[in-house]
Amino acid sequence: MSLQVMRHISEGLVAFMLERHDHAKPILRSVARELLSSCVLRCLMFFFNPYTANKVCAHLTSHFLLDSGSPDLRDAHSLTQIAGAML
Repeated sequence: MSLQVMRHISEGLVAFMLERHDHAKPILRSVARELLSSCVLRCLMFFFNPYTANKVCAHLTSHFLLDSGSPDLRDAHSLTQIAGAML
């Protein structure tokens, strides 16, 4: 994700998080945007790659499916076993 895209996302988040009188100050808005994009969003984007996104989705889906009460899914130990059985 490019730095310009992260700045644009940060600008929207800063507009949402700051109060109206704080958002009117250009220095505060710029500093908050740059800190958010460089310190928070960049680290999150490096962490949230396709491997971890799929792992998180599989974890959440397996808990949702196992809690649904279906007898076929309660016996499965993980979502990977369910997916392996489908193949």
